[in-house]
Amino acid sequence: QHLDMEALIALRPDVIMSYWSAVPEFNAPAKLDELGLRGVSMLGHWERHPVGGLEWVEVVAAFANHEARANALVAGIRARYDSLRHAVATVPPRVVMHGMPQKDRWSLIRLDYAFHRLLQDAQLTYAFADLVDGAAFPQTDLESVLPAARRTSLWLGVSSAWRTTADITASDARLAVLPAVREAQVYTLDAHRDADDRYPYPEQWLFRPDLYLADLIAVGHPAQIPGHRFAFLRRLGDGPATATPRR
Repeated sequence: QHLDMEALIALRPDVIMSYWSAVPEFNAPAKLDELGLRGVSMLGHWERHPVGGLEWVEVVAAFANHEARANALVAGIRARYDSLRHAVATVPPRVVMHGMPQKDRWSLIRLDYAFHRLLQDAQLTYAFADLVDGAAFPQTDLESVLPAARRTSLWLGVSSAWRTTADITASDARLAVLPAVREAQVYTLDAHRDADDRYPYPEQWLFRPDLYLADLIAVGHPAQIPGHRFAFLRRLGDGPATATPRR
């Protein structure tokens, strides 16, 4: 549904790189094959290690004979990621919650996801790990997450539709009891939103795990990364950032 097949037939490109989904009807390569077009599935978002998504830069570069440039780029970002990870390796972990309710359902992080590994490398413990089952897209109900949510003062990954903690409690009064809400330690992913409603996270998270890791460390262990300037995360209630995001 996200490819204009008629336009692609007219263009007849050498190769079409398309998103891959766990839901077969959303996968384009099979349909492209039927039309005689060569499709390549891009699977970086399914990698189980944060640097795995970054390495897909090398896959793309191979199609354009830019392997050397891509290898150097990947090596530099991987080195910074490892440096950050090692810098906090002995710091006592903090517990964090992630996500938000959707009609009384709460989406959970699979424990084999790259994001879960990011949390671990930032010395953050996922509050709802015991609730995750083997489903492709694990979910539970709000009542099930509340006991663990009441034992952490950090909340990540909420919608940018919530601008303040008052918006959270207005959406569901039960959330007012959470320490993260009372202490205003709630973070969304729309830092550096501009006048056209654009911000770096959607385009950069997969290929800049070093920026994401640094943000997570700054949230959970600010003393370990003083003066950090967030690339993706924004504390709820803070005004929209106007500075140019780091590249």
